[in-house]
Amino acid sequence: MDAIIKPGKLNGTLAAPPSKSHSHRLLIGAYLAGEPSCAEVPAMSEDIAATKECLETLFAGGDETKDIPTLDCRESGSTLRFLLPIAAALPDSVIPGLANSGKLQKLLHGKRRIRFLRSGRLPERPLSPLQEEMERHGVTFKEGADGALTISGRMSGGEFTISGGVSSQFITGLLFALPLTEEGGSIRVTGTLASRPYVDLTLKVLRDFGIKVMESPFTEDDPEAGADGGFFTALKEKTGTCFTVPGGQQYLAPVIPLRPEGDWSNSAFFLVANALGSRVEVTGLSQNSPQGDKIITDIITGCERYNEAQAGIKDAGLTSSLGWMPSELLIDAEDIPDLVPILAVLAWGTGTRMQIIGASRLRIKESDRLASVKALMDALDCPCEVTEDGLLITPHAPQSAPGNAAPGSAAGKAAEAANAAASLNGDCRFVDGMNDHRIVMAAAIAATACDRPVRIKGCDAVNKSWPLFFDTFAALGNRVSFS
Repeated sequence: MDAIIKPGKLNGTLAAPPSKSHSHRLLIGAYLAGEPSCAEVPAMSEDIAATKECLETLFAGGDETKDIPTLDCRESGSTLRFLLPIAAALPDSVIPGLANSGKLQKLLHGKRRIRFLRSGRLPERPLSPLQEEMERHGVTFKEGADGALTISGRMSGGEFTISGGVSSQFITGLLFALPLTEEGGSIRVTGTLASRPYVDLTLKVLRDFGIKVMESPFTEDDPEAGADGGFFTALKEKTGTCFTVPGGQQYLAPVIPLRPEGDWSNSAFFLVANALGSRVEVTGLSQNSPQGDKIITDIITGCERYNEAQAGIKDAGLTSSLGWMPSELLIDAEDIPDLVPILAVLAWGTGTRMQIIGASRLRIKESDRLASVKALMDALDCPCEVTEDGLLITPHAPQSAPGNAAPGSAAGKAAEAANAAASLNGDCRFVDGMNDHRIVMAAAIAATACDRPVRIKGCDAVNKSWPLFFDTFAALGNRVSFS
């Protein structure tokens, strides 16, 4: 299905949608505590529905052992990567259930085999080094021709080594799983831990459910370091992060049910719309949240300072969390990969030359998100180059679209008539959503400041994270038609 969006600013109040990242983690903690109702998580997206349905299957009551439990992860990387180690670490027979006065819940493990279904690009997304580490601890993996993945054997505790530059989701899955093992264990994260805020969110949820985790640095051996133990050897020492998790812990349901925080990731789209001229008040966001994407407000301010500097205003500078160069705004996206599509729209709409680095992992998302963002920028006639680990966006000037005119004014009526004629004549900017929810939402926000309507192919991709996105968009005053 395609969405056709005419230029026009948004106006109104928006309650931030629940955080998808927080929701995944709260659901897992609640089911491991044996009391699903202690997490009040709305069924707001396909990814959250996938996690909830997988947990329901995994913890289904009864004593059947003939069928292999099948967990349908759909296209959710979080669901798969979190639940693989958790399912493998669960006891063979029982987990104490707090919701039913200690009655034991039987797990449908059969002969310790569990099948995971994967859709879309999920079978292509890497499981290494998580798979190798789980195999070292007693788990066997078998891939089917249909993309399904079957694991067998129970995962033991012990020492796990994970590169910090691949996916923080591997670390989250192990952090949830190790308390279930008898011996517990440690997770040695080598190199820089990318997407650190997501691990911080995991640690917060674990504390909420009574789980103890200790964190400490460790010095990594560098094979390139000199053997003399001298000055140059010291320079090449690297520091990693070690999470130590005692075994045999019990997840405890909180007395007061937990609710997910407001989502900075999805709210960022409408905060950027404001930077392009809309007036949307977004409520329910916490500045104290561990969510890394809250930095969007600093980046928007950075674009303002960049343009002030370009205009020759003295003392224009950027906040310390951003890179400042005389000719561009430098953004390290290693901790905020989900923001990259809307950051590109922000750069285009505000006329900010922006260099995005630390984003190479975006090539293995729902789409090759670096290529998809470039295609979006091409559709907007914005020069954009895909670099080794990110993007260089060099817009011509801040956007000034007909949609900027006040509704009801002469200019506004003229713009509306021009938009209607453009839509009828098929004179739209065309964007392929690439089956990627964040590309679709970024294109919709770009439409608010575009010079003519934007037609987005595959707009229903928003169901992955925010099915009500276009309802929200329309409620804020921008009419959307579908075909």
